[in-house]
Amino acid sequence: MLIYSEQRLVPTDVNMLVIRGKEEGYFYIHRSLYDQAVIINDIYKDTPELLRKAITGSEDTRDDVELFMSNAPSPINMLGPYLLLVKEQLEDFVDMVGAIHVMSGPINLRGMLRFPIEMRNNPSFSLSIKEEYELAWNRFFMTTMPFGEQQYVAPAIQPMNGTATVTVPTGEDELTNVGADGVEYADPLEALLFAPDEDIFKMPSTEEEEETTEQSADDLIAAALAITQAAANETTVEPEPVEEIPPANKPKNGLDMLASGLI
Repeated sequence: MLIYSEQRLVPTDVNMLVIRGKEEGYFYIHRSLYDQAVIINDIYKDTPELLRKAITGSEDTRDDVELFMSNAPSPINMLGPYLLLVKEQLEDFVDMVGAIHVMSGPINLRGMLRFPIEMRNNPSFSLSIKEEYELAWNRFFMTTMPFGEQQYVAPAIQPMNGTATVTVPTGEDELTNVGADGVEYADPLEALLFAPDEDIFKMPSTEEEEETTEQSADDLIAAALAITQAAANETTVEPEPVEEIPPANKPKNGLDMLASGLI
């Protein structure tokens, strides 16, 4: 498979390589055909006439062969001599690429060179080959996308089923999750608990504020001393004596009479 496009595309087919043209355009070639081109280029890079002779039995060339070899990047350009299998010369460069695409399907371009031309029946193609590649190319273009577009769009994260979501009001008389320190908290209560009013811990910045702070401290000390002095001067309240209640008269026995001298 060999495809040409002026636009950079991202192929989705497996084992498809992208090779940039010498001046413009991009070539999309299957790995198996690329490997064949690498071997052919390694053998015939310096002697393309021997490649033409191995294909057709003659070293003669054509303008379309030379045009393809001069415009296609290496090692794809070494597939140009196979255009000699087309009975008539091709004029358009894109048609040349399409012709090689069609020939690479039923023919192993590298494998046919293993046999002498006298021992093989060389295939030949007519100019109708220009129309045969269009369907395959259109199928390839439908499965690609322009290079640089976002390949994957992550779905928006939605809360799980059963998860409650609460919208925190932000009106003037309502709670807000932005504390007095300007920090945005996850919960409005955190903004109240962990972002207290900055005036409480604000360091004095002027002499007037320092005097106010010292005066407040003196007042607190004086109030504490007054409470301590009042507690020390309190008079201890003695408990009132309890009146003893005489025991009720009860009958006297013999011991009582002896003690009282009645006996």
